[in-house]
Amino acid sequence: MEYTKELHEFWDNVLSKATGFTVLNNVDADSIKPLLSEITRLQSLTQWVGVEDRLPIMFISVILLTENGIVGEGKLSMIDIDTGTPCFDWENGLTATNVTHWMPLPEGVK
Repeated sequence: MEYTKELHEFWDNVLSKATGFTVLNNVDADSIKPLLSEITRLQSLTQWVGVEDRLPIMFISVILLTENGIVGEGKLSMIDIDTGTPCFDWENGLTATNVTHWMPLPEGVK
């Protein structure tokens, strides 16, 4: 998202009407751009990726989510040659079944 004067004025107007405050007054658009870039970067790191959309790199630890709502650290261990089904293992070595989504580990944890 690119921060423009029009976007600034739009949000200033919306927030002013909703809260009675002019929240974004005196904000320099150039000072906001790096913040918006960092927000976009962080959002991309915290979004679940569907295994139907993309698989993680094999043998690299990621956070897994199963259809039963179980969340934990695991790895893509193989892809079944016959069915094309991805196979995941939890960090304790047990097979993770019905994995629907994954996301990268936060940088500090790797």
